[in-house]
Amino acid sequence: MYHRIASLFFVLALLAPASLLAADDPFVGSWKSSKSSNINTYEPAGNGSLKVTVSRVTKGVPNSHSRIEIYDGKPHPIEGEDGSHGTQPTDHISVRRINSHTIEGENWFQGKVRASFTVSVSPDGKTLTKTVKGTKNGQPYEDVRISHKQ
Repeated sequence: MYHRIASLFFVLALLAPASLLAADDPFVGSWKSSKSSNINTYEPAGNGSLKVTVSRVTKGVPNSHSRIEIYDGKPHPIEGEDGSHGTQPTDHISVRRINSHTIEGENWFQGKVRASFTVSVSPDGKTLTKTVKGTKNGQPYEDVRISHKQ
């Protein structure tokens, strides 16, 4: 009996830091864009990954897409992002966690990188900045998007 209780405490001790890290992750929460109706919501998804849901209203029509960001640098699928709401279609995303406040990644479509991006949270945890560089319709572009924690 003692071994079972000791094992249970050991498992709980291992799990506690992971749950505390998720609660302390500066990305977790909802972020409203200062330029558009976009709201990005980051939620813990287990094993250090985050679920990201992007909600927006385009021409009066609400839509959203979501993804699980697995920080291994490999492409993973995105659900619901097809470009029908005026954005460039993206079917996969690859991401790396640079540090607690910075994520870098690429948007993919049909096996090719369409854009690279850096997302960072300010030291005070109130502002999220996303810088995107890529090509659209054969032309290079760069976009900086600022969001504020809700």
